[in-house]
Amino acid sequence: MFVDELGVYPSERMMKLFEQMNGRMNFKTQSLPEMEKRLKETDKGSGAYFCSLPGFRDTYRLLARIVERNGQSVYLMLCSITNGKGQPMKNEERLDMMGKELQDTLAHCLRRGDSYTRYSKSQYLLLLVGTNRENCSLIFERIQKYFSREHKTWSKYLEYAVSSVADSGFNSEDNENKWKWGKTWDK
Repeated sequence: MFVDELGVYPSERMMKLFEQMNGRMNFKTQSLPEMEKRLKETDKGSGAYFCSLPGFRDTYRLLARIVERNGQSVYLMLCSITNGKGQPMKNEERLDMMGKELQDTLAHCLRRGDSYTRYSKSQYLLLLVGTNRENCSLIFERIQKYFSREHKTWSKYLEYAVSSVADSGFNSEDNENKWKWGKTWDK
């Protein structure tokens, strides 16, 4: 809501308040099958799962724990809309149009087991489960191709970075260097 309506990311304080509100929610006592029914998706659409930023953060943290335990491969990808020269897009009208198209593209191009969220007007985060680093560039190429299918020049406005969730240690002092920039970011 904050990003959509106000164009700002909620502060850490706001995120903590959100968590506190969630912690105070009480539901009536139910059986496990009733609870399962409430937890299941009502829309069995194909494609990736779009979730709110707090939900995405929780999913990321859970997957990081799973990766730690069983070694499954999970990558975090950042897709950014730029001005075509690696700088943030300043044209708000164009950014809104491209942002909507990118969200539709991600819903179409990603697999059902992947998830994504809108981080800002120009950035989306993706969790790619069961892939490898080499396939991340293929996934981005697929996204880029679909994103620019009607506007061929749009491909130059989309850039990405990837990081292995397994390599994202909580106490890392050099997380910025762990990001592997996509070929469009190479100088």
